Amino acid sequence: GFAGYMKFSPNGRKLAFADNQNGKVFLFDFDNSTGTVSNKYLLAQNNSNYGLSFSPDNSKLYSTTSNGATGTLVQFDMCAGDTTAITASNTLIAAFDGFAVPPRPRGNAMQIAPDGNIYVARSGQDTIGIIKNPNSLNPIYIANGLSVGNGTSHMGLPNFVESYFNEPTMPLGFIGVDDSI
Repeated sequence: GFAGYMKFSPNGRKLAFADNQNGKVFLFDFDNSTGTVSNKYLLAQNNSNYGLSFSPDNSKLYSTTSNGATGTLVQFDMCAGDTTAITASNTLIAAFDGFAVPPRPRGNAMQIAPDGNIYVARSGQDTIGIIKNPNSLNPIYIANGLSVGNGTSHMGLPNFVESYFNEPTMPLGFIGVDDSI
């Protein structure tokens, strides 16, 4: 019966988990070469945590929370220092009214898009929010950022590996390439 997102940082070094039932956000170290998850740390404890997204450059972590009919979007600075400093960096980016869709509070999923922005589901609304400049300590949140036309946004967005949007890098000096060309 747990609900909430689990996200890997785009560089594959961190893992965050939102435990909606117990109102917690956990942060872990992750070794993407072995699959080892280690160093569990309680990053936040609120009424209800649901959505998560790391910024494209891995420097920020965003989380959505809800408390009855209100909710928040917060940012953690992953470059603040140790886990205590990261927790202390918790900054309110936006507060939501009318956050709940009866009969219970709903979360707001988040997803990085190819344009580098983070899109935020808005339960019961006809728009999706946008976090512009998500790598910044001062991002811009646009609540009515993208119309869903005649539809309604709900609590989820497609969940996939966000590093998919990272530009591929080509190593210098390809094997078998003639340098004289």
